[in-house]
Amino acid sequence: MSATTTPHWPDSRPLAVAAVAALAVLGGAVAAEAHAPSVYYNINIDMLEYERTGYADFDLVQMRLSIENLAGFNMLTPSFWLGGPPQYADHPEDNPNPPIVHSYSDSTYLAVHAAGGEVTVDDCIAQDRFNRIAPGETGETTLCFMVGKAFQPDGLYTEHTGLAGSHTRLNGGECSQKTTSTRDHSPPCGFYVQVIPFHADSNYCFDRNSSWCNADNVQPINGTTAPQPEPDPADGTPEPEQDPAELPAEADLLHVMYLSSTGTLVMAFDHMVIAGSPDRIQLIHDVDAFLEDTDSAPNLGDSELHTVDNKRQSMILAFALDGELRAAVAESLRMHGDLALVINERSVYSADGFVDVTDGLPLLVPDILVVR
Repeated sequence: MSATTTPHWPDSRPLAVAAVAALAVLGGAVAAEAHAPSVYYNINIDMLEYERTGYADFDLVQMRLSIENLAGFNMLTPSFWLGGPPQYADHPEDNPNPPIVHSYSDSTYLAVHAAGGEVTVDDCIAQDRFNRIAPGETGETTLCFMVGKAFQPDGLYTEHTGLAGSHTRLNGGECSQKTTSTRDHSPPCGFYVQVIPFHADSNYCFDRNSSWCNADNVQPINGTTAPQPEPDPADGTPEPEQDPAELPAEADLLHVMYLSSTGTLVMAFDHMVIAGSPDRIQLIHDVDAFLEDTDSAPNLGDSELHTVDNKRQSMILAFALDGELRAAVAESLRMHGDLALVINERSVYSADGFVDVTDGLPLLVPDILVVR
């Protein structure tokens, strides 16, 4: 894939399973209903790549996701659904009585390959062989969706199932009868659900799945269909240039200041950003020690992050330093008054396209404005 910027049923209901399977063959989807308690799934999903390719009978949507598991149990076998406004699966004039669908489940490599889609065994991992993501860890996965030609996705639904007495278990054990999420080894029974929107007017997220819609994590995508096949550079055909308007937005750091009265480090960017790994941001309060050992500078991993309206995507990142670091900074400021910052790779990303703000090289801010 090339980077662009742009449910479930209880095992005890075989008739429901058969109905879902039949709908899946038709390209339909079943959203979460009240079969069991539903709980908001505490994960962060960022879309690293999105590509849509047109074929004769369907369009293939491929994605690569980064998933941070903040829930208290292993992420083992999640389900994914691509949703949007209801559309005919095929044009009614070409196929009488086609089903109307509002979502499609992700497909296996074999299913896509059998339908003529040009994919590799690594393109549909989420359905074929999802890699376990432990609590607190971040992993990547890829998805394939075979969607209708007129279908315009505007949200991604993900679900993890934990039903007491069922064959689907979390962390290798039975779930508990609690109704709220826990971080122990007995998560509550039910469906863990989250939907991320692709734009601020996502019908699938804000209307159909409002209880589980992560409004703070809009993932902008370019939903245009790419031509198929791609030009072959070996035959001398130049590759088409990408419109600059379709390129992911890069976020530039505008200002950094330290509010000594509150012990808060504030960063302002010109675009929405996401703090991915604050422990990769180093605050240099002792310049001499840093010059002797670059690993000596403390990081912001233990600091409390604040954003505008507490949204995950924000142009302002404010880190309230923990007590020990704040005291060390105060002592350094009394002695020499210098503060610097190093933003290392994979610490902050632009929200539009998930572009690393460091552009591959550590970003040094040598002179932080100190507001007393």
